[in-house]
Amino acid sequence: MRGGPVPPAFDTTERVRAVSRLVAPGEWTTYGEVARVALGIRGARVVGRLAARENHLANAHRILLAGGRIAPAWGGGRAAACQRRLESEGVHFSGGRADPARHLTYLDLAGRLELEARLARSTSADEAAELGVGAG
Repeated sequence: MRGGPVPPAFDTTERVRAVSRLVAPGEWTTYGEVARVALGIRGARVVGRLAARENHLANAHRILLAGGRIAPAWGGGRAAACQRRLESEGVHFSGGRADPARHLTYLDLAGRLELEARLARSTSADEAAELGVGAG
């Protein structure tokens, strides 16, 4: 799955952003799974660095460490605030770990990304047909 279904023309940051946007309220995933889909490699640290930057990733609070733990340094040491935010979205914690039933795997993320791409292609094709573009 080299590079996943994210268009290769996107730079690293845009690829990670595209995948992180797929995690809806009440769900969580890991840095490694975002990296696997967005970059096609083991790049959890790359995703973590992007998530650590203020306003750099959509849904950064929904991207956790493997096993569903919140990074201790999240938000400059505000891991408790991250947990409260996730809990307000319906993600429950037990023993410091997020509910595994709310976990999105890389397969879930890749599937959503592919669906998004298909819808975009379908919409583009429909719009082109309406404009008469590509008609023989």
